[in-house]
Amino acid sequence: MQRSGTKRKKRTAKIVVDPAPPGAGSVKVYGFLLAGVLALAGFIIILDASLADTASGYRLLAWCLALALILPLASLILLPARAPRFWKKASLAALPAIVLLGLGEISLRLMGYAGQAFALTADPELGHRLADRSPEADSWGFRNPRVPERSDVVFIGDSQVYGFGVDQEESLPAQFADLSGVSSYSMSLGGYGPVQYLELCKRALQLKPKLLVLGLYLGNDILDAHLYAGLESASSYRNPSITYGPYQAVELRGKVAPNLAMAIVDGLRSYSVIVEASVDLVRNLLSRQSDLAELYSMEPDAPRHAEGNIATLFTPTYRMAASNLDDERVLDGIRITSLCLQDIAMLCKEANVPVMLLVIPSKESAYAAMYEQTEVSVPALEQLSAAEAMITEQLLVVAAESGFLLLDSRPALTTALSADEPIWPAGADGHPRAEGYSMLAALVLQAWRQSGWQGPR
Repeated sequence: MQRSGTKRKKRTAKIVVDPAPPGAGSVKVYGFLLAGVLALAGFIIILDASLADTASGYRLLAWCLALALILPLASLILLPARAPRFWKKASLAALPAIVLLGLGEISLRLMGYAGQAFALTADPELGHRLADRSPEADSWGFRNPRVPERSDVVFIGDSQVYGFGVDQEESLPAQFADLSGVSSYSMSLGGYGPVQYLELCKRALQLKPKLLVLGLYLGNDILDAHLYAGLESASSYRNPSITYGPYQAVELRGKVAPNLAMAIVDGLRSYSVIVEASVDLVRNLLSRQSDLAELYSMEPDAPRHAEGNIATLFTPTYRMAASNLDDERVLDGIRITSLCLQDIAMLCKEANVPVMLLVIPSKESAYAAMYEQTEVSVPALEQLSAAEAMITEQLLVVAAESGFLLLDSRPALTTALSADEPIWPAGADGHPRAEGYSMLAALVLQAWRQSGWQGPR
């Protein structure tokens, strides 16, 4: 069989490369530029966090934010073929999360989310009060569900009466209402002192109470009397030989962000309630760590009680600053406090309302009194306890002469500590636990009954 003389032509496969879509090169360049800008911001944040003298928690937060900003550029350099596809898929995958966050933002705004519970605003007569956006604030700016037409008992005080660190229902006024069966109203807030108590007394009498309870905290109220004498309402209490300046609560002072990362976060929180809620949670945790670090840097060898259920930490140097009888500000505070107590008693007498002075010691003073019954000696606590005892004795005399019902809670709290009953938390916080407020509520109720009150009708 003859082969055909014609030759077969070899077929060659042609590989056709699709041309890049228009603008693909510029998109890639812009992507690198954006990643570079983010990475530069990340390195600046790391440098700032390394140089800033802040608590480790703030530094860790800054590093996490910085690494997140550096990651896109690092991935584009290390994985140039895969990174663009990854970030494209990640962007698409993030869309549902963004939609959910948007819905959550809208829902929180519709529900009227108000931010952190302890937000303050300036007040011309009190210096400060709870901000209207605070979820626990009533229309008067205090920590109550609402403002009643009348209240059987009104409590006046600072953060010790407010119940800082416990839920509203665990605070002294709320537990007293549960225990006694009568209504109570709280007119208390952190940072208040005798000057504010006089103004609060005027407002409290509008509720026609059967009893007014004034909680005087020896841990800082005496010094606060001097510091807040710069308020216009306290002008009659000022000593002409002393210069009084304006004084603001710590929360109202212009705080500098601990580092650049927190400054950025603080800026974002004003635009989103979700960011605000998250930042408030994280910042409260980190600020407490920072405050404790500052506290212990002032007294690194601060004593502690490490035994049983009443283990706790002491800060006697910090507390002594508010009870130092060699400080003219404290002496002036005692004078102003005495005058405020006299005026409060006069207002209550005119309104025919009994008024009780509840003296609340510092944690350190109560433990010092407990140690007096043992062989334990802690000189720093003993000095503070002696100063508070002298102040208490002087003010109780003034209060008794003015017509107050008197309740010094230190003996009962000392007895409870001796029985290993926990009153304060294990850390450095000087505010009572819920159990401590329960004990104070029982003491107030007992003292009221001893004064002649027959119980609810």
